[in-house]
Amino acid sequence: MKRLIAILIIVVSLGYCFYLLCKPAAAPTTDLASPSQEIRSAAAKVLRANAKPPWRIKWFFFTQHLKAGESETNILNLLRSYNLSTQIESGMGGLGEYWEFRLDDYWLLGVVLNNNDYKNKFLERWKLVSRWRAVAVWPSTNFTGYWINYYANGNKFTEGHYQNGFRSGAFTTYEPDGLKNSVWHYDGGKANGMWMQYFPSGQI
Repeated sequence: MKRLIAILIIVVSLGYCFYLLCKPAAAPTTDLASPSQEIRSAAAKVLRANAKPPWRIKWFFFTQHLKAGESETNILNLLRSYNLSTQIESGMGGLGEYWEFRLDDYWLLGVVLNNNDYKNKFLERWKLVSRWRAVAVWPSTNFTGYWINYYANGNKFTEGHYQNGFRSGAFTTYEPDGLKNSVWHYDGGKANGMWMQYFPSGQI
């Protein structure tokens, strides 16, 4: 009986430790999708101070189902069984296809599919990709003012001025770590003038 109780205590303790390791950061990521700039900015401030990447072990059991040779259909069904989106967040084609699916605010599933037979694509290899989720919310029609979108860690994603619902002047995009990615210039919502993109070093 004592042995059973000891085993039970160990199992519960391990389960609680696993929960602490895998639970998402307690931060208002849903507020980043608010139409209010004030609410988004306040949420971003909290996230910058508290957001922590979830441990990759969170997806251990999920990834145990991923085997080379699995069909495209089986991979999409696996995502659905975990209530995950089957929408491709990013990818590229060619001889073989690379797709990324969002798992949570930090982790993506990257899969390489063999597409020699386009109707019967199958998994060649996979990896977990770390990249904070970008939360894009666009202003209402005829909005005039400054507008900022954020990543799930609270850093800026995009920022710029709008005039009557159209981008006007400099419009800046950032990487999740805060580094500047690019600066576009707009006139009446249309790109106009110099476009600059930056290396991670900060050089243009």
